[in-house]
Amino acid sequence: MVEKFEVEVPISVKGVGGIEAGNAGKKIADSMAAVTKGLKGVVTKFGVLGAAIAAAVGLLAKSSPYLKGILDIFGRAFMIFFRPFGDFLATLLRPLAILLMKMAVAFLKWTRGPMGKVREAVESVPQIGLTGQTLPDVVIGLANWALKVGAALGQLIFEIGKGAFELGAQIGQWFYDKIILPAGNAISNFIIKAFDWVKGIGEKIWANILSPAWNWFKDIGIKIWDILKSPFDFLADAIQGIVDKILSIFGGGKKE
Repeated sequence: MVEKFEVEVPISVKGVGGIEAGNAGKKIADSMAAVTKGLKGVVTKFGVLGAAIAAAVGLLAKSSPYLKGILDIFGRAFMIFFRPFGDFLATLLRPLAILLMKMAVAFLKWTRGPMGKVREAVESVPQIGLTGQTLPDVVIGLANWALKVGAALGQLIFEIGKGAFELGAQIGQWFYDKIILPAGNAISNFIIKAFDWVKGIGEKIWANILSPAWNWFKDIGIKIWDILKSPFDFLADAIQGIVDKILSIFGGGKKE
């Protein structure tokens, strides 16, 4: 059981920075310390209680295969419940893991060549012969070691520069193959498609708008002309009829 505690803070501040104000601050600090100590005791008791429950459940599970099977089912159920979240996280991390593995393999392949060249350079360094005396041989050994280190560093710097140049060339080639060339092809295809689209739009405008409008105006013109010439045709026919009548009267009509 948690002991009940009460906090009483009698504050009586008569002046700023006075003695009673300092005592009040001290009492507040003591009260907060008591609260913290009480919460710490509660957490400790709950921890002990949880450990005891876990130990009891573990003992029961060992003594009862049936309970152990039920607890296994609980565990599998929780695993199945969290499996979609794990699969989602794995889906996010899979490309990064594959990329990292490819980078590691490529780095390993790249280092084999330069390291082999460095090893060959170290083995091919001429060495100073020993004299058989202790002190001179120590100096000669240090000199031989310095020659090997110098050869190794020189070859390593050369291989790093060579690798950097090759890497720059590969990056440039990749940039050309993956960005510049596709971009140029995309721009060219876009221009061609735009030209074809404009050409198609012109043909569609002529076929669907201008040509029907021209034919419509042509038909309208023909109809207007027919309407305008109808009175003249009627008048010409009437005059021709009168002339024919006159000629028939005087015997000068058309011979049948």
